[in-house]
Amino acid sequence: MARIMRKGKLLLAYIKDRRARRVSYRHRSKGFVKLVSELCILCGADGCAIVCGPYPDLKPQAWPTDQPEMQHVLMKFNSISLEERHMKMLNHRSFLNNQITKLDDKSQKQERENRNEELSKIVRQALNGKRSAVNRTDLGDLNNTGNSTAIIMIPNPSTNYTRSYANRGYGMDNGFEFNGGVNAES
Repeated sequence: MARIMRKGKLLLAYIKDRRARRVSYRHRSKGFVKLVSELCILCGADGCAIVCGPYPDLKPQAWPTDQPEMQHVLMKFNSISLEERHMKMLNHRSFLNNQITKLDDKSQKQERENRNEELSKIVRQALNGKRSAVNRTDLGDLNNTGNSTAIIMIPNPSTNYTRSYANRGYGMDNGFEFNGGVNAES
């Protein structure tokens, strides 16, 4: 009777039981070689795999089994200059550095979007009369972040309020003046 194993998250840790570790090595090395062969067949890529384990009585797993074909792939790999080889190779440190850089860029982009949204919200509230006045402490550093939105404080003689407008398409509203905004990049 076949034993059904549930698929779940696998805990990757050293297998302490010697027999279980050996069985796992044999199954996984065969699976790895099979994956490499499938990748080469399905995608038309040149590749080879050699798996040598810690067990001297088990011979190494290799694919392709045809020696001239394996030598061709290895010669092709060795003909590539070291600089080109290392250009696309990643070790753990360079992989993590790339991930950190990508996440930093993503974080900075999200911060800019959040600042722009907050600025837009403040201006909308001021224009709709939900905010009596906009002062510099409300805006914080929203205008000093290098974005292209500039705040213009326009006193309106008909009221005692100072209204704030930005170059986000806000026009005449509630009888307040609007001078078209200022683009910080120009």
